[in-house]
Amino acid sequence: MLSRRIVNLPEPFLHICHMLSGGLPRDLIRCAREMMTLAAAQGAAGISVEQVAEALIIREAAAKIRATTIAMRQADADHDADDLLVSVAHLAGADTTAELKQMAEHLEKSLSGRTAVGDRPRREILIALDLCVYLRLLEKIRRIADLIGSKKGWSRMTADGLSQSAASVRQALEVSVPLARSRLDLLEARLASIETGLRSAKGTKAAPAPKKPLIGNVADA
Repeated sequence: MLSRRIVNLPEPFLHICHMLSGGLPRDLIRCAREMMTLAAAQGAAGISVEQVAEALIIREAAAKIRATTIAMRQADADHDADDLLVSVAHLAGADTTAELKQMAEHLEKSLSGRTAVGDRPRREILIALDLCVYLRLLEKIRRIADLIGSKKGWSRMTADGLSQSAASVRQALEVSVPLARSRLDLLEARLASIETGLRSAKGTKAAPAPKKPLIGNVADA
């Protein structure tokens, strides 16, 4: 769909859009449009897949944090979620994926000790958990973008279907947070294994720096 709409968009950037959107058409098109805006702002120098991923991830995270804050305010009024709202709002101050990851891990740990209503977690806790899983997914996508930026990493990423695995986590968040967490854990294990293998290979044989994929001469169809 994107190849028909955008001329000369390199395949690595299609994977970034797919992972961030989960393949959902509306989100897919939105990600591609934001990507083109970033590329246009960069000018003739072009923009790398790592730069695109980082910029889009910060934008996606900010939008999700805003939506989460609104949803939590609308949650069951019988429960005081003010401190949780403060923690979520604090996430908006993150400027990098690494900062988001650290803050999300801290928030998720704080949620583990929260009380529940009967046998079910409070609604605002489920909303916050959804955010935590989403932010963890964004961090994985950023790491996958680093793989895409090298020839060997691109080969392993495509062979193992990592982008589709990441997209499946995004899809699962539309249905069930536990399902998304389960898929995310599998993605993390596969990604870590690939990263370890590539580091080992790099240590045994020096290789010339690969030409990074860039968005350069592209146009909307």
